[in-house]
Amino acid sequence: MKYFIPKILEKANYFSAKRFFSLWKSKKYAIMAEIIWNMYDQSTRINAAICYFLLGPLFLLAQKWTPLAHPFVRSHAKKSAIYMGIFTIILVVFFQLQKYLFVQILGISLANIIFTALMVAFFIVMFTAGYRAFRGENHENLTLANDSENTPIFQSNNFSDEQKIQILSSFLPIIGIFTTQKNSFSEMQIGRKVGNFFFFLMIFFGVLFESFINFPTFFVLLAYIVLFVTTAVFLMTESKFFQPKQYRYIPTYHDAEAFLHASLSTCGEFFKVAFGQEKKSSFQEKFQFYQHKYSEKVAIETPFWTHPAIIGIPILNLITIPSFFNKKFHEYQGNIAEGFFLTILCILIFIFSDFYALYLLIFPIATLIAEWKTNANVRAPITSIARNIFIFFYKTKKNINALQQNNVEEKIILSENNHPPKNPENTPNNQ
Repeated sequence: MKYFIPKILEKANYFSAKRFFSLWKSKKYAIMAEIIWNMYDQSTRINAAICYFLLGPLFLLAQKWTPLAHPFVRSHAKKSAIYMGIFTIILVVFFQLQKYLFVQILGISLANIIFTALMVAFFIVMFTAGYRAFRGENHENLTLANDSENTPIFQSNNFSDEQKIQILSSFLPIIGIFTTQKNSFSEMQIGRKVGNFFFFLMIFFGVLFESFINFPTFFVLLAYIVLFVTTAVFLMTESKFFQPKQYRYIPTYHDAEAFLHASLSTCGEFFKVAFGQEKKSSFQEKFQFYQHKYSEKVAIETPFWTHPAIIGIPILNLITIPSFFNKKFHEYQGNIAEGFFLTILCILIFIFSDFYALYLLIFPIATLIAEWKTNANVRAPITSIARNIFIFFYKTKKNINALQQNNVEEKIILSENNHPPKNPENTPNNQ
C-alpha cells in the first residue's frame, strides 16, 4: 500500500499537469510571442530580418560596436550564411547531375522542374526565416502564433447580388484592375491582388520556360481555379467571403514597390552604419513612407486634350510627349513619363527578347488605361520603377550641377578676396 498510494498521486499529478498544459497550449504561443516581441527593439529585429536578403555573410563582418553586431542580429546572420552555404552545395551537386536528368514531363525537362522547385524552396525558407526574425524569434526556432489565426476564414456579410458579381469580377486577372476603379471595397481589393498575383505567376513561368505548357503554370492555374470556385460557391450560396490567412501574405504592387525602394535605401544605410555613421530612419519608417506615397491617389482637375487611355497604348502614346512640356498639363507629367517608358520597354523586348516577355507588359498597360483618367499618381507595374530610376538620375545630375555651381562661386569669391578691385579706399595716395 505504501508504494501504491504514491503511484496514484504521481498519476494524478501527471494527468492534472497534462490537462493544464492542454488548456494553456492555445495561449502559450501568443504569450511567448508577446514576450519575445518586446524583448528586442524594432531596429534590432529589422536588422535580423534583413540578414536573409542574402546579406548574412556581410553582416558577420560588421564591427563589434555597431548595431549590426548585436547578438540577436549576429545569430540570424550566421543562420542565413548557413542556409546560403547549404543551398550553394545543393546547386553544385545539381549542376553536376543535370546532364543525367534528361527525362521530360509534359514536355518539360526534369532538370528544369527540379531547379524551379529548389529555387522556390530556398526563397520560401529565407522568407519564412526573415519573417520569424522580424517577429523577434531567436535562433532556436521557437514556434510562434500567428495573429491571423484569430481571423475567421469565412466572413459573413449580407452581400447583394450586384456586390457578389463585383467581388467575383475582381478575381479575374486584368479585369479586376478595371472593376475596382468604380466599386472598390476591401473584398474587391483582395480579389484584385489575388487574381493578378496568380496571373503574374503563370506569365512568369511561361516566360521562364518559353511556353505556357509547363508543369509550374499548370499547377498555378489549378490552384487559382480551386480558389475561384471555392470563393464563388460560398459567396453565392451562403453569402460568405472565403478569405484564407495566406491572402495577407500576397502583396499588392504598391507594397512590393515600397518594399523594394525601402530595402535598397536601408541596405545603403546599413553599410554606412557598419562603418560608424549615424542611422537616419528605420526600415519600417521608410516602408510606410513609400507605401503611402505610392498608393496615394491624386485627383486630376484639368481635362486632357484627348482620351486619357491613350497613355497606356505603346507607340501611340508618343503623341502625348509634347504635353509633358506644357504647363497646362503638368498634372499628367508623371503618367506621360510612364507611358513613354512603356513604349521603350515594348521596343526593347521586341528587339532583344522573345515574344513571351511582352505578356508582362499587360499589367502596366491595363493599369495606365484604367487609372490615368482619374489619378495623377498612377504607379503602374514595371514602368513606375523606370520612372523612379529616371527621377533618381535626374536629381543626382541636378545635385551635381548645383555643387559644381557652388564651387565655381566660391572660387570667384576667393579670387576677389585675394585680388580686390582697385578703388580710392584701397589705392595708395599719390604724393
